[in-house]
Amino acid sequence: MNGRTRRGFLGGSAAALPGVLLVACGGTTASTTEVPRAQTTGPVKLVQLSRRAGGTEALTLQQKVMDDFKQAAPNVTVEVVPGTVPQEQLVVRHAGGDPVDFVENDWGVWVDLADGKVVEDLTPYFTRDKMDAGAFLGEALTSYTYQNKRYAMPVSMSVDGLWYNDDLFRAGGVKPPPQDPNDRSWTLDKFMETARQLSKPGQQFGFGGSYNCFPTLGVTDGTYYGQRTWDDAKGKALMDTENFRKGAQFWLDLQWKQQGIWPTAAELDQIRQQPNQAAHVTGKVAMNVICALPPKDQMTMKWGMAALPYSGTGKNISGRMYPHALHMGAAGKNKDTVWQLFRWLTKPENASRYPEVAGHSVSPIKGGSDAIQKLRKDQYGVDLSVLLKNAETQIISGLGMLKYAGWKNVNDEIGKRHTDEFKQNKLSVGDWVKLATEAFDRLLVPKK
Repeated sequence: MNGRTRRGFLGGSAAALPGVLLVACGGTTASTTEVPRAQTTGPVKLVQLSRRAGGTEALTLQQKVMDDFKQAAPNVTVEVVPGTVPQEQLVVRHAGGDPVDFVENDWGVWVDLADGKVVEDLTPYFTRDKMDAGAFLGEALTSYTYQNKRYAMPVSMSVDGLWYNDDLFRAGGVKPPPQDPNDRSWTLDKFMETARQLSKPGQQFGFGGSYNCFPTLGVTDGTYYGQRTWDDAKGKALMDTENFRKGAQFWLDLQWKQQGIWPTAAELDQIRQQPNQAAHVTGKVAMNVICALPPKDQMTMKWGMAALPYSGTGKNISGRMYPHALHMGAAGKNKDTVWQLFRWLTKPENASRYPEVAGHSVSPIKGGSDAIQKLRKDQYGVDLSVLLKNAETQIISGLGMLKYAGWKNVNDEIGKRHTDEFKQNKLSVGDWVKLATEAFDRLLVPKK
């Protein structure tokens, strides 16, 4: 996932558009006029823009997936163009009359692309082929829904999980955290107690400081008490609520009041073997939330993956997930062939292919993660099935707000206050959530 800028093309003219990070939201599929099924037998070439650099293993895997599609469609060739900024080139080429066939959304904001008719509404294709929305995990599909229309096909999922150092747990005689997200004994208080047991001030820390993979503006803070951040139907922020305040206060207190559990920047530097080393691979941290696996050679300890702690009601929604998805170019000339590829990637027997490309361990397709889960277990010797369970209930990164271009305006206005004041314990939780709620309500979605 990348937060890069792009040039936008809306309403028939080029305009500067803010780039950002993720997306979300819900809705039901609306009935629309079905698209006719094209009958293409001659050679077809599709172009996908990729952010992955040429010569990398990830790009090689990506091109291999596209080459293997030839077994299902011998007349189709897919060219993966490396080293691009897809959200920029998608718009530039649309405006210039050289449209792209499809791109992978790994950046976030896309509603502006839908409003500008740069990306295709896929609802007619879903309707025509009677695709079952229930075939997708959790909110993976609804994350790319806007005004009851589908604008992308999810193909991979980044999912938060609680990494733990099993060696430190065993040495401390402490029971590892549970694998079941619905284990009600695994509360935030129990998490803090466990972290305290495994801490040795200045030498070893119970928690590495990462409690989700999208901490920006603290929008995920409330999930640990069951509170969403945004009501998309009403266009209203939900941060100034009791349970959101509880979540924000918990993590602030863990950092500033529970000395020795969460390393300071200076303490983290002391336990690192090399600059910028991730906290959890130092061997001196017992727990940390991650969504991407480090290279195997960095994992010198025995480790495992567990459920995130939860103190809310209902299903455990702690943390976030982010489904990478494929957008179809609205001006492309081979849309039905692109859709054929999308469908091929979502068949259970193919659904683990894109997660391997993206470096993930979960497919958004139910029953589609067997191969990628086996691969990760073969690579790391660790059972990551808890990530599948987490993916069922976690909410999209940014809690539905990151799909809007207005996110940049909010971040520009209050981002420094979050990092420089709130996260430094210079601004109270009450003052922060009021400030943030007002900014989101005013700036996120343009008032019509």
